[in-house]
Amino acid sequence: MGRRQGLALLLLFTFGSQFKPSEPFLVDYLVQRKGLTNQQVYGSIFPIYVYARLPCTALVGVAAELPGCGNTIVLALGAAASLLTSLLTRFAASLVAQQASQVFIALAFSSRYALFAVVFKLTMPAEQQTTVHNVRVAELLSNCLSALLGELLRDGQVPLPTVFSFDVVSQALTLLFAGLLHVHGTASSNSPSAIPRSRSMERPALLEHWQQQQLQQQQQQQQQQQHARHCLQLAPTWRRGDDVREPGLSAAQANRRRSIHTLACRWLVLSKPTLTDMLFSFRIRSVAWWTVWALAMSTSHGIALTYWQALLREKNITRNHNGYLLATMYFLSAALTAVSGWWTFLRSNHSVLIIGSLLVAGGMLCMLALASTELTFYFWLLLFQCCFEVLTAVATFQVGRAVTEAFGGDREPCGSTSSFDQQLSAHEGTRTTGAGAWSGLPQGRARLTLVLSLTGILSGAAGIISQAVMGTWIHLLSGRFWAVGLGLQALAGVMLCVGIIELCFFSQTIRDARSRGDAGRTADGGSAEPATLRPSHAWNNAAA
Repeated sequence: MGRRQGLALLLLFTFGSQFKPSEPFLVDYLVQRKGLTNQQVYGSIFPIYVYARLPCTALVGVAAELPGCGNTIVLALGAAASLLTSLLTRFAASLVAQQASQVFIALAFSSRYALFAVVFKLTMPAEQQTTVHNVRVAELLSNCLSALLGELLRDGQVPLPTVFSFDVVSQALTLLFAGLLHVHGTASSNSPSAIPRSRSMERPALLEHWQQQQLQQQQQQQQQQQHARHCLQLAPTWRRGDDVREPGLSAAQANRRRSIHTLACRWLVLSKPTLTDMLFSFRIRSVAWWTVWALAMSTSHGIALTYWQALLREKNITRNHNGYLLATMYFLSAALTAVSGWWTFLRSNHSVLIIGSLLVAGGMLCMLALASTELTFYFWLLLFQCCFEVLTAVATFQVGRAVTEAFGGDREPCGSTSSFDQQLSAHEGTRTTGAGAWSGLPQGRARLTLVLSLTGILSGAAGIISQAVMGTWIHLLSGRFWAVGLGLQALAGVMLCVGIIELCFFSQTIRDARSRGDAGRTADGGSAEPATLRPSHAWNNAAA
């Protein structure tokens, strides 16, 4: 199976994972069919998801980095958790079972952070923007079609248990697609047989170089394992009979403290490469900017989707068409996301996109607070949703491309280097002066799932803090929308100032570097461009 088949499986998995026609009727089903009360649903079941989301997100980020696990296994485990949630919701009747289903659905949603890491592993650099946007389109279309199907089934007087049976079937198919995706990745990842014949015939030297890199990567991993074992042997350990303890501590307390200290030292030794790669990833300028954007926009989007229906009631707009609005929002967002996937302007220019989107989104939220009719309210909410979804796809693509290019391609834990196609693209973009010369890349691995999951954790924490602050100080819903909108616009002003400072600083740095390079140019016509300005450097987009 080739890349096209892998991408088809990935799109099917994405569509199936979001296809849940029963989602709008969950409360009605739990109350009418399971015999639970509204207080139990809102006070004892739904909060479990809120509490479990952040730990599950952290677990997904760690699991993706474990040897022998990887991103496709994380997706398969998430699909299994989603299927288990559907089974518990459909057939279990106890309160404890429904509470457990919230933990599993939190794990399922958190596993989606590994989705785009698989996207960047399966696609060529020239196809990554379109593929990322297509995956987002599959998510949005699935939400749109499942909402429409649920409404049609409900209007057709179909019993709620039958509607929830559709969830079981869709999640079972999703688990099947996840298993096939893992088999496809295991069979074809980094395999010479997967190299296109035309490419291998045209680039025999690159094919040999790729094979040498496979061997060097394996040797490097063996050296890292030996170094880790050596560091573990050097980690501080104590025997139970040692007489070195702080005054006032018993022997049992001292031994317990020493054991904890020893485990902490060993954990730091083993996690040092991961932490180093994480810090390097967030130091990339575009990644840092999009992380700030995600913290602000994800929090704002969560607040808007949580309170928009209540805001309608606060404005005394009792007649509404919320079901059709949700379907329309998902459909138009999918259409705009698909069209924007071909726009080359969105491949870079992250500063302009971030500052502009914060200003526009803040203005839309303020207009929502001012809207007095149903039509104008729906219009501004629709624009806000489309802005968020399109920019989310853009952010995912730019962050994923920046991280994978900074490390020379994505690599799974305990896996070899990236595919021959990706090595060929890296060769065409990062080759330096001189025969066979290659620009230096950091000795690490692109940990995209961990980067995205950590961003999700920070966004979730920011959302919890924002909800707590507004719940304490701002009681009117329109006031909350005003506060969030003005806050986004204030952040846009801060980011504009930061961008101007960076532009002045990096312009001077580039001029100084080029002047030093001109002074040191060699007589044989060698390149005078300093290594810090080569395309493989993590800050290569600073001047842009």
